[in-house]
Amino acid sequence: MADLRAAYEVLAGTDPQDPRAVPAPLYGPRPEAPVRVGVVTDPGGRGDVHPDVRAAIEAAAAALEDAGHPVKEVEVPRLQDALDGYGALLRTEFSLAWPMLRRLLTDDSARRIELDTQRHPAVGLEEYLRQTGVRLGVQRAWARFFEHCPLLLGPVSTQPAPEPVIPRTPEEHDATMTPMRLPTATTYVGVPAVAVPTGLAAGLPQGTREGSLLKRPGQGIGAFTGPLVPSRQCGEVPRCARPVPVGLRE
Repeated sequence: MADLRAAYEVLAGTDPQDPRAVPAPLYGPRPEAPVRVGVVTDPGGRGDVHPDVRAAIEAAAAALEDAGHPVKEVEVPRLQDALDGYGALLRTEFSLAWPMLRRLLTDDSARRIELDTQRHPAVGLEEYLRQTGVRLGVQRAWARFFEHCPLLLGPVSTQPAPEPVIPRTPEEHDATMTPMRLPTATTYVGVPAVAVPTGLAAGLPQGTREGSLLKRPGQGIGAFTGPLVPSRQCGEVPRCARPVPVGLRE
């Protein structure tokens, strides 16, 4: 967490090349304790949560509860609208630069984007403008949610990390991306989020993702689970070489 904080302090703040940046303080006031925590194990209720992922989230929630923070199960506000809007807005903007970007990519990298574009094709001007309004509505729903529950805890991915292979079909691409729907939603909404460690599962490190309107997400879990240390035995590759992206999202 200290490393992430240092990087954040370097990257955040105003810059004359970014007219959208505002001179807001890097850190807001500390929230009053205890902080209410919303837990979502299966975003959208799709029933695809791996037992190791579920156990990691339960362990993270228990750590926060033991620290005195009230924990309750919640639903992610307007999750499907966020996922649909992310695809429509991002791929429409991306399509305008695709002819140039394609020349810079390998065939494997380009295939990932092309498979995603098949699922989320560019939209016309009328739909694009409508989607900008939808995004404001989703952001409003999340802001109201965080008024009552400042911290959202959930999975970075509902499944363990897949083998590092390039998908060949839209179905294979979906199998990789669909479990990571919560990070997609928080990116679309624009709330701060961070993945933090929760321990090991089958010898591989896991984490959870915290997301919220708090300015210092991630401090809660990391303080109770401790750091993960790579292990080397007889020249083996460290067992943390393939992390399981389970996370807390604020």
